[in-house]
Amino acid sequence: MYRQATGTRGGALGLMILLLLPLVSSSIGTALTQSRASWALARDGATPFSESHRVPANAIIFVTYFNTILGAIYAGSSLAFNAITGLFASLMSLSYLMAILPHLLGGRQSAKPCPFNVKGLLRYVVGAVSSAYLAIMIIFYNFPYVMPVDIDEMNYSCVLFGTMVIFPRLWWIKIRKTYRGPPVEMLA
Repeated sequence: MYRQATGTRGGALGLMILLLLPLVSSSIGTALTQSRASWALARDGATPFSESHRVPANAIIFVTYFNTILGAIYAGSSLAFNAITGLFASLMSLSYLMAILPHLLGGRQSAKPCPFNVKGLLRYVVGAVSSAYLAIMIIFYNFPYVMPVDIDEMNYSCVLFGTMVIFPRLWWIKIRKTYRGPPVEMLA
């Protein structure tokens, strides 16, 4: 597309380099952030493979391979890539719903008031509308793309969503008696 727009190979290469440099630098930061988060979970015993080093070596290797596999999925199957994209939208909506519902159902008893705190009936209306909207969106993200549905045009994000909800729950049932959480140091 760039070659067609510029008419030269050099112009197309220059524009591609302008896109590639920020992608490479952001990929490094993203991999480091993901590896630190997975390392912290492994250190605390919340993942299947614990970290034996004082540096996130295993976590960096895992995150690098995992991201490479996710990136290669699009080359192999656009249907699988669309399922992962739909999964991301469903899980993001679920994370927002999990943050809103406890405050809606528990009356914000565990939250400290802040400058943008909504008071009274409006808080419940906004929470209820937001929760209903998110619940509906989670359902709609998992609908098939076209009707009638056949095997080549099915939306498989519902299968991935169920897997991402069930497997962590099963893991939690296994480790809940031994998991102590991250170490907390009290500052005097």
